[in-house]
Amino acid sequence: ALWGERRVRLGPSLLLDAGLRVETGGAVANAGAVRAAPRLAARWTRGETIVSAAAGRSWQYLQARAPGPGFAGETVTRPVSLWLLADRATPALRTDLATLGVERWLGGGWHASAQGYVRATGGLLVPDPRDVPATDEALVVSGDERARGVELSLRRVAGAWTGSVAYSLARARVA
Repeated sequence: ALWGERRVRLGPSLLLDAGLRVETGGAVANAGAVRAAPRLAARWTRGETIVSAAAGRSWQYLQARAPGPGFAGETVTRPVSLWLLADRATPALRTDLATLGVERWLGGGWHASAQGYVRATGGLLVPDPRDVPATDEALVVSGDERARGVELSLRRVAGAWTGSVAYSLARARVA
């Protein structure tokens, strides 16, 4: 793998951070022998408020196939996962993620933040939904996941007592 990154300050309140990772090796089922993972982030600061946005791609070459249907039509009840390495027949997990967030110091050690995200994942190994005996072809199939959500938090990080409260709302679908 080769990677590079560059941080550029565009004035007193805007910071850009860009990077690129290029990975090479054997081809995998859903990509060639060379795979790029770019990323870009921006951070704007105004007083006690920070707004950030980021987008990037990542690759993961080892995935676990959790116990469940697919082993000769039976449900596996022991907590053992089967680990699969990406190769020409098995896809790598490719994730594209974008975030947008805002945070603010409120005084008295209080910090509030809100973040939204969208994520698209390809090459996700899932149990074969067909009721067939497990073979090399039927053990797992490749799926795609789409997810989005919002996260809100309020924290007290200084003083005689500290604490936090947070709320998350998310939705993910695998197809």
